[in-house]
Amino acid sequence: DDGVVIKSGRNRDAWRLHTPTENVLVRNCRIVNAHTIFGIGSEISGGVRNVRMENCTGDVVTRAVYIKTNHRRGGFVENVSVANVACKEAKVSVFGIGTDVLYEWAEFPEYETAITEISNISVSNIICGKAAFDIRICGDKRRPVKGVRVSDLKVGEITGCGRRLENVDDFVCK
Repeated sequence: DDGVVIKSGRNRDAWRLHTPTENVLVRNCRIVNAHTIFGIGSEISGGVRNVRMENCTGDVVTRAVYIKTNHRRGGFVENVSVANVACKEAKVSVFGIGTDVLYEWAEFPEYETAITEISNISVSNIICGKAAFDIRICGDKRRPVKGVRVSDLKVGEITGCGRRLENVDDFVCK
């Protein structure tokens, strides 16, 4: 359901294998029908590092760029760079990080907690015609998102609250 998505396994199996997805380059993609143009997660328990997306476009999406995890995944996301992305509309956010994405597992009993470490994320030159949020980052208070850099993010029309930042350390937007 996501256009381009990066994953590295779910929970215990990925922790046991400890094999990150790393050194990935995505470029020149045209996403026609998807929830995201570019997503990372939610299955990222093995870790994700050194990922770059550039020169990609989409039509109407839920989120243009989205990193997603939950308190059961663990793992890490680090050194992600996204540049030169455009879409007509992002129904929720142009750029987002969600650490509470549980989907159908929300009702299952909790058996372990493993907070994902998210750091060194760079987003630049993103253009969107319309969105509810330009940036929506909801980090986990037990391990806040660290080192987010956003530059040249342009949204023609903000239809909702605009921006939401929770549990983020070292955030710069220019």
